[in-house]
Amino acid sequence: VNERALGAGRGEALRRELCAKLNADFLAFHPARQHWEERRHPDWEKGNDIFIRGLARFIRTGAPGAGAVFVEWGRKVAESKALLAELGIADRVLWIAPQHNHSMCRYISACDLTADQFFLGAFGSTMPKTLAMGRAAMLYLDEEKHRWCFPEMPPVLNCRRPEQVGEALARLYGDGNWRAELGARGRRWYERHHSGRVVVERLGGLYGELLARSPVGASGD
Repeated sequence: VNERALGAGRGEALRRELCAKLNADFLAFHPARQHWEERRHPDWEKGNDIFIRGLARFIRTGAPGAGAVFVEWGRKVAESKALLAELGIADRVLWIAPQHNHSMCRYISACDLTADQFFLGAFGSTMPKTLAMGRAAMLYLDEEKHRWCFPEMPPVLNCRRPEQVGEALARLYGDGNWRAELGARGRRWYERHHSGRVVVERLGGLYGELLARSPVGASGD
């Protein structure tokens, strides 16, 4: 994570702008590439339709003022727009162009949560970047595949099915104290397990061990 961009992520003014455009009191940011299909091929699949269906369930069952910001990129943009229209929530979604890193951080900061992917079970930089900024992150995380590298799983909204997405959104929307605590826990997790400081310390320790075992390191030359 480029931590220099995190400080530029204060999104208060952007939030006011987005809420005005969508007439919204709650915002989800979904920057993942739009690619989903029935066969769920892992090379491209993001499971955007899972999030869209869960978002529609959430909006229809008690949060008509909720809105979302999607990034218009990927092979299935037209299909995602068609599904939003079919489910009756196309007017609750604002589409934006792909953003550079600093601008993406502003959108993360401006929204109540960031929704990533819902199929792969893994994460890249979007999830830790979101946690570093004290925002809720939603994705499908296969915890068993990550226990070898993290002693503590990240405090994310772990969802794989539309109904799980809808339920998690409803709780986040209805409980502001829990939302704030989740954001604080995410910040703490990032500092302990994924920050630039942690990465530098671990790489430095690893290189030190390798050098100590090498002929050059052992000889002291």
